[in-house]
Amino acid sequence: MIAGEDCHIVCGDADHDFNFPETCVTSVGEFKVGVVHGHQVVPWGDNNSLVKFAGRLGVDILVTGHTHRSSITELGGKFIINPGSVTGACNGLAEFDVTPSFMLMAVQEKSVVLYTYELKEGQTEPEVKMNELKR
Repeated sequence: MIAGEDCHIVCGDADHDFNFPETCVTSVGEFKVGVVHGHQVVPWGDNNSLVKFAGRLGVDILVTGHTHRSSITELGGKFIINPGSVTGACNGLAEFDVTPSFMLMAVQEKSVVLYTYELKEGQTEPEVKMNELKR
């Protein structure tokens, strides 16, 4: 993290002892980005429900989680990004075959480059995939 930059935190489903907000909306480059843990949007991990939620927040990109599975989806003019779980812990659906992953997001005005790091079973180095999102 760069000194002086903002850090945004939202409430997860196990954050009972903290007073984090349910959602966060911020601007990055020309994009409005929303963050929500994802347990509040049902069915969990459903892209249609997440797109509607992104619309209610008024964001171009919704960063969400709860399923612990990394994914990048474009639907209805919105981008739904799930970085997965860096620990590979089982998810709220009691699925234990979760691949450890995280994402880095590089924003440049009208485009976003996502770098997805996944550590597949039996590997010692993560696979890195690059995706570019454009307005």
